[in-house]
Amino acid sequence: MKDMKIQRFEQSCFSIEAPEGVIYFDPFGIPAGAKKADLILVSHTHFDHFQKKSIQSIVKKDTELIGPASKEKKLIKWEGIGMKPDDTLQKKGFTIQAIPMYNQAFYRKLFFHPKRKGFIGYVVSRGNTTLYHAGDTDLIPEMGNLEKIDVAFLPIGGTFTMNAREAVQAAGVISPKYIIPMHEKKENLDEFKQNVEKTHENIQVLPMKPQTEITLEDL
Repeated sequence: MKDMKIQRFEQSCFSIEAPEGVIYFDPFGIPAGAKKADLILVSHTHFDHFQKKSIQSIVKKDTELIGPASKEKKLIKWEGIGMKPDDTLQKKGFTIQAIPMYNQAFYRKLFFHPKRKGFIGYVVSRGNTTLYHAGDTDLIPEMGNLEKIDVAFLPIGGTFTMNAREAVQAAGVISPKYIIPMHEKKENLDEFKQNVEKTHENIQVLPMKPQTEITLEDL
């Protein structure tokens, strides 16, 4: 996992910097002066995952924006590419697979992210390194199809996504090397880390505060 740097912004927004280029997931809360994007991957178009001013701050002439095909009208302004769950693309040295993202628990604000909307998480592969950004999802059966994930970005907030307890279960299903929690609301990241690592001894949790970064080759 050499030569890759992860930076966290707000909510579920992260950037991945590799020699091939810079990828942003779910642009939100990106400050002025951030590195420009080669790829922008949007899980869904809710305001805290598809923020206009954040996109404007990182877009350049050859930036490509990818999002759920079901929201094509919102992607047109950015000349975006639509993906459906299970679609795969090759872009700028990365393999990008769209993974279903939805709520199935009724108490998630009456299914705030219903499956019929076609929202998507992403598996991004580069060389021998594979990342999974889950978006605003519950613990869903499709997670059982994921293999050889190095880093999983998992929501743990519980209001519109799975909660911390369910994310511990998801960790066991996905079995990544590392988990970076996101969309955590008021969850205790240290407690989540302890619960994951106590239950799954081969998984390490890497809590990240906004505006911090880590380099994968240091892990």
